[in-house]
Amino acid sequence: MTAAGVGHNVSSPGLQFGTDDPTTGDAKDERLADAVFKDFQNYVIGSVTVEEYDVVVTSPDPVRPNELEILHYNGSRLQHFVFENNTPSNHSSRQAGEGDARSNRKDSAWKDREFPHVAFSPSGVAEGNLVYAHYGRQTDFVVLQALGVDLRDSVVVMRMGRLTVAEKIRNCESHGVKAALLYWQDNDVTFDLPEGLNSSSFVPYASAAGHSIDTTRVWQPAIPCQTISADQASELFTLTFGLSPLNSSDLVLAPVQWQGSPQIPFVVGLRRENSTENDYTPKLRLSVYNIPRKKRIRNVINTIQGAQAPDHYVLVGSPRTSLPGQPQDTVVSTAILVQLARAFKHVHQLHSWLPRRGVKLVSWGGAELSSLGMLELIRKQHHLLGSRMVAYFDLKHLVAGNETILANIPASLNQLFNEVAFGVPNPSNGEQSLQMTWKNSIAATKRLPLGSSRGDSTYNPFMHILGIPTVHLQYAGPGGSISPPSLSTRLEQHHHFKFHLAVTRMLTLAMLTILDSRLLPFDLTDAAQSLHDTVWQTSQGLMECSQNVHRLGKDSE
Repeated sequence: MTAAGVGHNVSSPGLQFGTDDPTTGDAKDERLADAVFKDFQNYVIGSVTVEEYDVVVTSPDPVRPNELEILHYNGSRLQHFVFENNTPSNHSSRQAGEGDARSNRKDSAWKDREFPHVAFSPSGVAEGNLVYAHYGRQTDFVVLQALGVDLRDSVVVMRMGRLTVAEKIRNCESHGVKAALLYWQDNDVTFDLPEGLNSSSFVPYASAAGHSIDTTRVWQPAIPCQTISADQASELFTLTFGLSPLNSSDLVLAPVQWQGSPQIPFVVGLRRENSTENDYTPKLRLSVYNIPRKKRIRNVINTIQGAQAPDHYVLVGSPRTSLPGQPQDTVVSTAILVQLARAFKHVHQLHSWLPRRGVKLVSWGGAELSSLGMLELIRKQHHLLGSRMVAYFDLKHLVAGNETILANIPASLNQLFNEVAFGVPNPSNGEQSLQMTWKNSIAATKRLPLGSSRGDSTYNPFMHILGIPTVHLQYAGPGGSISPPSLSTRLEQHHHFKFHLAVTRMLTLAMLTILDSRLLPFDLTDAAQSLHDTVWQTSQGLMECSQNVHRLGKDSE
């Protein structure tokens, strides 16, 4: 099959479904799931199944947005935030035959309501002193405790990123926090907002479900949670800490490592001994009006049995949905998933070929709900997955720029992807392979564009929960910059989705190597080196941490 032919097959769903990502349960998600099921049936070799899960998710009240008040110590209101986004035209792609996008408003899960919220957050009203907890990691809370900050009955503000929202909320709950606020710092944002939205004023959407040690359920928060914009975070810090009548000695300064941006405060909270019910510091009151709604999660699975090792398989998955305003290019990645099914069917018809190991192609439902389709599959089949699944190839957000491919992979697969990169042409310069581009990158940056898998367990649940090697490739922009995924579908110079094709070709070559090799191509040398580096870095961090704690103890004497 020619590259032009594949490009047409990848781009054609964009004409049918538009470039906007669906959200779980909306009309486009239903149509896309039905289309995937139909295509999988056309390209079936083994079996096609649909797994459905009914879950209860909290969504915003359709007429009453969540709100936050800053209260003076005398009870008067200093500031009032109502959480709404004025999204231009709701970013709906009006397609032929669909009619007015607003006519489907009743079918929309949350996208068209424009009320940003944290899915799975309970409703409720919480009031307390403001505490800034950086990324909300357990180490951040340890630092706050060492500084003497009172966390009990507080409202904690955290930056998003580094770990899942669910993990941040769990850490808050374990320290007696009453409510949680989250915002995106500019340098933490891993997506590009659609045209017309400002990153500092946009209130993001988030989801706070997580894997539970008790595998009979998915973990959900017990305290109210809400996202805020970066501008709101900055104003919040200024009004709360700036108007406190307490002496400067009563306020705890943020560690130097936490500072460095206008949205990051220089004060993190009150000292524990000065935090009383009668203090004169402004309070925060968060009111969350989320209501429970039942949603149906649909995973569409195309299973191809392996010829020699049918009980072991590689799983390749693509999301169908993403958070509003945070596109993952789901329509195009879903099209690539279908084209993989088509390619397997085509080769099987020509040569009666089957891979040594099996492969499962999965269109995930509930991707924006903390990867809920994955979590439900793991909850239901974790014993089988742990013993039979060899690797997971993730197709989400494959293109975010036009410079080179970045590979977030386990260190044990570095050698495999170095070898694969020799066989993939650079889409911007057909006379060079990607490996040549990487060598130029090494000369400029002294490192290969190979990175370890992200620490966010919602991003890589198979890796973090089951220890299964996970591969995510992405064509990125210069210096890691990003551009809207829909750009690749609009601009003519992106001829036949050439960047998507380069990522797909590299991914497919690596996948086929794992599927068909007698021995799995994992290189423990790189893994051992990575472990050595991690231990060394951790030991250095522990030394610095112990010195800091010692200094804190000296200061408190």
